Amino acid sequence: MNNTPTALLLHTASLFLWDLPLDDRIHLALDAGLDGVEISDGPGIVNWQPHPETVRRLRRHVATVHAELFPEQGITLGVWAEAIARLPIQWRNAVFHPDELGADDFARLADLPFPASIENMDPTRDDWRTVNEVRRVLVPGVGLTLDTAHTEENGLSVESFRPLFIPQEMHLSAAEVDYYDYNHALVHLRPDAPPQVVSGCLLVTLEGVVPAGGTFLEDEVEFVREAIL
Repeated sequence: MNNTPTALLLHTASLFLWDLPLDDRIHLALDAGLDGVEISDGPGIVNWQPHPETVRRLRRHVATVHAELFPEQGITLGVWAEAIARLPIQWRNAVFHPDELGADDFARLADLPFPASIENMDPTRDDWRTVNEVRRVLVPGVGLTLDTAHTEENGLSVESFRPLFIPQEMHLSAAEVDYYDYNHALVHLRPDAPPQVVSGCLLVTLEGVVPAGGTFLEDEVEFVREAIL
């Protein structure tokens, strides 16, 4: 029996209102009591040189990375993966949007030097939304990152993805709130009906918009640990 506890992470892009460099966002998340971070920094990630203190702290926490590919800027899967692999960080997962991958890229994910997963998509995409659509692109050795907001927006439930369980990672966010309403919480918006977390999923990442200042993030971490995990 696997007794490894679920790690609670924060997507670093959730802190964009704080207008901080990536390293400072990572420290802010860890200082709030999270177990780790999912790092996202657009095309800048391929040139990121983390501060030694950032590396030291991440080695004692959990780090995943949200892949962002920009082929028009020369940031293909190969270029991105080489840059990420050079960083002195042990990656627990790399999350990919399938609409950013080329037809041949899906099979290559299993050969990366760190675990990789495909995220289910929202209704603005014309594919990769339902169980069957996601199943078509998953290959042996590549996991699923299940986004609760995307699931709800497609009229599905977490249980709809049972055939693909257990997700390698889950993203928790609130589907019914406009992302640009900066006053909303991450999942605390619905304290009476928080998103489900699949038993056995070891990586849970909070996504949303964290208002700058105050103790919102610390309060949200406390809520999720008590009401969801």
